[in-house]
Amino acid sequence: MGAAEVESTWVGGASGNWNLAANWSNSDASLRFPNNTASDFFHARIDDNPAQDTAVTLNASPTIDTLRVDAGDSVAGNNVTLRIAGSSLLNDGLLTLSRNSSGLAGLTFLGDADIAGTGQIVFSTTGTGAIARLTASAGNLNHAAGHTINNRGTGQILANTGGSFVNDGTIRAETGTLTIDPADGQSFTNQGLAEATGGSLILTGGTIINEDTLRANGGNVAVAGSLTNSGLVQALGSGAVTLSGNVLNAGMIEAVGGGLVFDDLALTNTGRTITIADGSELTLSGTNSVVGGAIVAQGTGQVRIRQNTDLTLLDATIAGTVFQSHLDSPTATTIHGALIHDGTWTVSAGSGRYSGNYTALRFAGDAMLGGAGEIVLAVQPLAVGRSATALLLVDSGTLIHPAGHTIRGRGGILDNAGGSLVNQGTIIADTGTLTIDPADGQSFRNQGLAEATGGSLIFTGGTIVNEGTIRAKLGAVTLSENFLNAGTIEAVGGGALAFDDVALINTDRTITIADGSELTFSGTNSVAGGAIVADGTGQLRIPRDTDLTLLDATIAGAVFQSHLDVPTTTTIHGALIHDGTWTVSAGSGRYASNYTALLFAGDAMLGGAGETVLAVQPLAAGRTATALLLVDSGTLTHAAGHTIRGRGGILDNAGGSLVNQGTIISDTGTLTIDPADGQSFTNQGTLRAVAFLDIGALTNLVGTELVGGTYEAVGTLRLPGDVVTNSAQITLDGGNSNITTPTSSNALANLATNSATGRFELRGGRNFSSVAGLANGGRVAIAAGSTLTVNGPYALGPGSTTEVNGSLIAASSPIVVQNAAVVRGSGQVSTPLAVSDGGILSPGSSTGTLTTSDLTFGDGAVYEWELSRTAADLVDVQGALSFGATATIRLSWACVFPDPATPYTLFRYAPTANDPVNPTWTVESLSTALDISNVTIEVDAANDRVLLTGVSVTVAPLAGDINLDCRVDRTDAIRFAENFGRDAGSSWTTGDFDNDGAATLADLALLQAHLGQTLTPSPPVAAVPEPSTQLMLACGVGIAATITIVKRRRGHRQPCCGLRSPRSS
Repeated sequence: MGAAEVESTWVGGASGNWNLAANWSNSDASLRFPNNTASDFFHARIDDNPAQDTAVTLNASPTIDTLRVDAGDSVAGNNVTLRIAGSSLLNDGLLTLSRNSSGLAGLTFLGDADIAGTGQIVFSTTGTGAIARLTASAGNLNHAAGHTINNRGTGQILANTGGSFVNDGTIRAETGTLTIDPADGQSFTNQGLAEATGGSLILTGGTIINEDTLRANGGNVAVAGSLTNSGLVQALGSGAVTLSGNVLNAGMIEAVGGGLVFDDLALTNTGRTITIADGSELTLSGTNSVVGGAIVAQGTGQVRIRQNTDLTLLDATIAGTVFQSHLDSPTATTIHGALIHDGTWTVSAGSGRYSGNYTALRFAGDAMLGGAGEIVLAVQPLAVGRSATALLLVDSGTLIHPAGHTIRGRGGILDNAGGSLVNQGTIIADTGTLTIDPADGQSFRNQGLAEATGGSLIFTGGTIVNEGTIRAKLGAVTLSENFLNAGTIEAVGGGALAFDDVALINTDRTITIADGSELTFSGTNSVAGGAIVADGTGQLRIPRDTDLTLLDATIAGAVFQSHLDVPTTTTIHGALIHDGTWTVSAGSGRYASNYTALLFAGDAMLGGAGETVLAVQPLAAGRTATALLLVDSGTLTHAAGHTIRGRGGILDNAGGSLVNQGTIISDTGTLTIDPADGQSFTNQGTLRAVAFLDIGALTNLVGTELVGGTYEAVGTLRLPGDVVTNSAQITLDGGNSNITTPTSSNALANLATNSATGRFELRGGRNFSSVAGLANGGRVAIAAGSTLTVNGPYALGPGSTTEVNGSLIAASSPIVVQNAAVVRGSGQVSTPLAVSDGGILSPGSSTGTLTTSDLTFGDGAVYEWELSRTAADLVDVQGALSFGATATIRLSWACVFPDPATPYTLFRYAPTANDPVNPTWTVESLSTALDISNVTIEVDAANDRVLLTGVSVTVAPLAGDINLDCRVDRTDAIRFAENFGRDAGSSWTTGDFDNDGAATLADLALLQAHLGQTLTPSPPVAAVPEPSTQLMLACGVGIAATITIVKRRRGHRQPCCGLRSPRSS
C-alpha cells in the first residue's frame, strides 16, 4: 500500500490526553492518536470547534506531519518532545513545552517548516538542568508574523543543530535565559520582534541577522559572534544589550533608558547612528573597533570606557558624554581616522597604585578630532605623593582638530612625543596647567582659539604657529621657545600673558593686553615685527634680568621696566612704535649708583602716540639712580606724536645721535640731553621744560639764529647759546619760565627778529620786554594776562600775524599794519595803530572785541568781521578813529539767522574824539549763506559808533532746529517735547515750524525728517516758493557790493520766521 495522509481532529472534549485514541477523529476512520508510522502521516488539529476551548495534554512524544491549534485551544507537554515532520505548525492557540527536572522538553522540526498563526509557544522550565528546546534537525524554519514564542526558564532555539531560522513573529525572553544558536554555516534571521522583557536573550553561533527589532525591554540581550543588523537593536528601560564579535550595522542600534555594552566588538557602522538616549549608557570594555557612522549620547546619556579597554575608531563620530578612566595603570585609548564628537569626552587620570600614572587619548597616524563636543582632560583627587596626567597624544602624522570642537582641562597635549596638531577648534586651560609641547621636528598650529580661562596654558617645544586666537582670560598663557604669530594673541579680563625665553615672529600682527590684564617678559626674549598694545589699565612688565630685543615691533600702552638690584639694559633693534606709557624706572637697590636703561642699537626709531617716562623710585640715603635713554651707535629718530618725559639722561655723553621729531619734556626733575663728542642732537619737534631741561649741544642753534623746532619753557630751558633771530617756535609760559644759556643768562635778551618761519608766544601771565625794536615777519601771540613790550619800533612785515589777547606796547608810534599783515585778537594794543592798504584788522579769534588806542584805518584797509549766534566782532577805539577814502569789509557767517533791521556796531570810538569821515566801503561775503545786497554802513555820530545793517541770509533753518545751531539733534528733540501742544505764544523757538500757532504732530514730523542733519550752506537755486518755504529769508545773493555810507535809516524790516538776532552793543 502507498503512504496515507491522515487528517486527525480532536474530539475529546474540553480536555484530555493526546495519547488517548478516543479523543481523535481520523479521516481513515481508524482509532488512533496522531503519531506517524511508516505508512501513515498525521495532520493533527485541535479542535475545529469555535464554541469550545480545549486543553490537550501532550503526554507522549509523537511525530506528526503538521499541527493546527485553533484559537482558544492549548497543547501542553511536560518532559516530552513533539516532532513535526511536515511543513507547518499553525498555532492560533497555546503550545507549552515544560520541563521540571534535568533534561529536555522539545519541539523538533524534521525538515523545512513554517510556524504560523496568532498563538504562542511557551518554554516553561524549572529545576536545575531543565531545558525547553525548539530545533530543526534539517531544513529551515520560518516563524511567521503574528505568532509568539515566549521563554520562561531555560530555553533554546536551534541549539547549534540543523538549519536556519527566520523569525517574522515575536520571540520573547520573559524570564530565565533563551539562547538562539544556529550551527556553523546556518543563520538566525529576525524579521519580526526578538526581545528580553525580564530574562536574558542570547544570540550566538552561526550568523545572526536582524532585519526588524531586537531589543532588551527590561531584560538582557547578548549577541556574540556575527551579527548583521538592518533593523533595530534596542535597549529599553532597565534592559541591556551586549554586542561582541563582528557586527555589521546597516540599521539602528539604540539605548533608550537601557544600556549598551560593546565587549571585544568589531563594529562596522558606516553611515549609521547608534543612539544612547537620555539616562542611558554605552559601556566599552576589552578591545573594540568601530568603523564609520555615529555614536550619539543624548542628554544625560553616556559612553563609558572602562580601564584596560582599547578603542579603535575608523572615521566614526561620537556625540554626547564620554568618560574614559584608567586608575591602575598607564593606559591609552587609540583612535584611527576621524573621531567626530559632539558631546563631552572625559579623559580622567588618577594615581591608583602608580606614582606617575596617565590616561591618554591617542590618535594614530593622520587623523581628525572634530564635531561640536569637547574633550576634557581631568585628574581625579590624588593620594599623597602620587601624580597623574591626562594626555591627548598623536603618535605620528598630524591630528586636525576642526572648528566647533573643544579640548579643555589640565594635562598635556602632544607631550613632546609623536606627531603634530592643527587646532581649528577651541583649546581651553580652565582647571590647572595645560601644556602644549610638540616634539622637535613636529608642530602645533593654532588656527582656532586657544585660551586660559582659569588655568595656565603653556606653549613650548617644537614649532608653534598661531594663525587663530590665543587668549589669556582670567588665566595665564605662557609663550616660550620659537613662536610664529600670524593671528591674534591677547590678554583680557584680568588675564596674564607671559613671554619666557621666547623668540616671537609677529610680523604685521597685534598682541593686545586689555584693561586690567598684563604681559610679563622674563629671560631673553625677542619680538620681530607687529604691535603689542596695552589698553586702559593693561600693562607690560619687564622685570630684572630680562633682555628684550624688538625688531621693528610697535608697543602701545603702559610698560613698566624696572631693575632695582643691578644696572640693566633693555635693548631695542629697529623701530619701536609705542602708543602708551613705557616707564623706565631706576632704583638704588644694593648699589650706590644704579641705572635702568632703554638702549637703541644702531639706526633706529622711537615713535607712535605714546610716551617713554624716565623715572626714579624713592632712594635710600646715600644712594643714587638714573633712568637713561641711550643710543649705542647710529642715529635714533624720535618720531612725531611720541613723547619722552621725566628725569634722567638722554644720550648721556655716549654712543650715537638723536633727532627729535616728537616731544621731550622735563616734568619731574632735571632731564639732560648730552650727545657725545662727534655726535649730535637735532630738534625737529618740541622741547618742553616744566622743571629743568638742559641741552648740551643743539644743531638748531646756528650762530645766534634758532632754526626749526618748538621750544616751550614753563620752567627753565637751557640752550647752548643766545638767540637773536627766531626761526623756530618759542613759547614762554608762566611767570617762572626762562630760556637760559650755559652761564644762566637770559638767552632771549637780545631777541631782535621773529622771521617768517618764527613763532614767538607769551602765555600764563609771562611778560617780555625786548632790548630794542622787534621785527615780526612770522607770528607773535600774546595770551590773556601777558604783555609784550617792544622798546623800539614794532615792525609787522607782509604776511605776519600778531594775535593780541593780552597787551601789546611799542615805544615807537604808530604800529603800522602793512599789506597782508594781520592784527587779531580780543586784547589791547596800547600804542596807536595804523592799518595801511591791504593790512587786515580782525577782532577776536572767532568773534570778539579788540581794544586799540588811536586807530587810523587808511585807504584800502581791510576789516574782517564775523557774526555768530551770540556775538559780533567789534573794534573798541579808546582814542580817535579816522578813515581813508576807501575801505573793505569782509563778512563771515557762523550759523546765525539775523534780522536785516538789526544794527551791529563795527567800531566804537572815544566820545571826546572827532567823528570820523566816512569812506566808501567795499562789502565782500566770505560765505554763500550771506546776502549782502542790502548792507549799509553808517556813522552813528550821536552814539560815537559805526554801524552795519541789512545783513541777511540765503538759507532757511532746518525744520526741527529749535535752538538754531544749524543741526537737528537730541537737544532740539528735548526742547520740542517741553513745548509740545502749546497754543499760546508758539514760535519757531518753541517748536512751531509750520507757523500754525502750536507745536503739533505735524511739527514733530518735520523734526523727525531732519533729525541728524546739519545745515551746510550752498549757492541758492531759484525756485517757486511753496507754503513751507515762507520760512525762507531774502533770496538775493551778493558776493560783492560797493555802497556809499548814508545817514542812518529809521525804517523797520520784518525778521524771518519771527527770529531775533544778537544785537550789537
